[in-house]
Amino acid sequence: MEQIKSLPRCYSLSFDIETVTLFLKIQKWIIPKLQEYFLKQINMMEYMYKTYGGDQKLFDDFGKEGKFFGWADSIIWNKETKDEIIYSYTFTPVEEPTDEICEKCNGTKIDSIGRDCYECHRTGKKHIFSKHHFSDALISLCSVVRLANMALLESCIEDKEKRNFFPQTDKKQLIAVEWSDTTGMCNCWISAWVDDSVLEWVKNAPNSDAKFITDAMQKTEEVLLSRKMDTYDFRFWYNTEDLFGFQVPGNACTLSTCKYGMGMFGNVGKTLSPHNVDHRFQQADFIVGLAVLNDLVEKSIN
Repeated sequence: MEQIKSLPRCYSLSFDIETVTLFLKIQKWIIPKLQEYFLKQINMMEYMYKTYGGDQKLFDDFGKEGKFFGWADSIIWNKETKDEIIYSYTFTPVEEPTDEICEKCNGTKIDSIGRDCYECHRTGKKHIFSKHHFSDALISLCSVVRLANMALLESCIEDKEKRNFFPQTDKKQLIAVEWSDTTGMCNCWISAWVDDSVLEWVKNAPNSDAKFITDAMQKTEEVLLSRKMDTYDFRFWYNTEDLFGFQVPGNACTLSTCKYGMGMFGNVGKTLSPHNVDHRFQQADFIVGLAVLNDLVEKSIN
C-alpha cells in the first residue's frame, strides 16, 4: 500500500478583490461523479430542498456549458479551460433601498442618539432584503463542495483497488473548505484543510500578502453590510509553532489550525477548526480569506 502524502485536485477557490467575486474551479474529471450524485437525490439533498425550497432540479444543469445552477440560479457559469469548469458569484449588499422613508430615523439619516442610522445605511430610505441574497450562493456552493470533499476523503484510502474513482490530474489539492447551511450561536460551522505546501508558504508569507488576505475579507463584509468595517477586526496570523489562522468580527471568531488530533483527511496536511462562528457573514469572510490564500500559494508555485 502507498502512503498518502497529498490529495488530487478536485476543486479550488479563487477571489477577485476588485469585483468582490468568488470563483469555484471544478476539475473536469470529478464532474460526472458529482452530476450522478445530484441526480440520485439522496438524503442530504432531500433535506436541503425541504429546508430551503426548490424543485429538486436546482443542480440538474451543474457542469453543463453556459448553465447556471443552485438556489436563485446564484452560481454563474464563468468559463471553461482545458482541465476545469469555472463558476463565479459576485457579492452584493444583503439589503436594497425602497422608496419608503426609514422608520428608525424618519428619513433624517441620523438615529435617536445622534449617530449615523445603520438601519437605512445613512440613506433615509427603508431597506429590505435583496432578491440576490448571498445565502443562496453559500448554500449552493456548500452542496457542491461537500461532495467534492467526499471524493477527496476517498482518495485517502491507501489501497487503490478500493477507490471508486481514479483522478486524471497531476495537480495537488492545496486548500479544501466545508461549511454548514445552518446558522446560530456557535452553530454556523466551517472547517478547512491545507496541504503541507500551504503551511510552508505561510511560514514565509510577507506582510503585504497577509494584509491582502485581511483586506479581501474586510471588503467582502463591507460590501455585504454596505458600511465601513474596523480594520482591526480582521486578522491573518502565524506563530512559530506551525499554527496559523484567520479572525473576523465577532466574539473571538476564528478559524485556525489544530495542534493535536486527526485532521479533516487523516494525517494528510493540516486542518483548521472554527471558534464562535455564528452567522454566514463570518463564513463568507473565511471562505474569501481561504480563496485568497489559495491564489497566493498557487502563484508562488507557478
